Amino acid sequence: MNPFHRTRKLVAVKVDPPQLTSYSSRLKELVAKDEKMYHALQNFLLAGGDGQIARLGKVGDLLAKGDSAKAKGNNHSARVDYETAAKIEIYNQNRESARNCLILAESVSDKGETHHEFHETMLADMDEVLRISKAYHDFRHSP
Repeated sequence: MNPFHRTRKLVAVKVDPPQLTSYSSRLKELVAKDEKMYHALQNFLLAGGDGQIARLGKVGDLLAKGDSAKAKGNNHSARVDYETAAKIEIYNQNRESARNCLILAESVSDKGETHHEFHETMLADMDEVLRISKAYHDFRHSP
């Protein structure tokens, strides 16, 4: 037997299922069977709230980066920056700013893209987007 070779014991570790399922079902409840809105908000609701926003940056900076990327013809990067700004504004319940960010994102996305449909869905009912976002984040922060 090699003194430097040890056999490893396998230990069973119990892992609790992620909480995403309950948040996902909560979102499902909030959208009241509107599949398009569900898929759009699945992509636009922030998971970490204030902590995540601090890492994402300031809305003004994101819009400037998006404008710069758009000017260079890099529509994909511009869309990502505009969408990130929209996510922050949706979280902050800033209706008009969120709407403007989504309009910018829509302007640089191809009509055939899934994200273009997300933009259209949310722009069609920003009040509902903000209502759902608030209820979703209130649920996430409840004990």
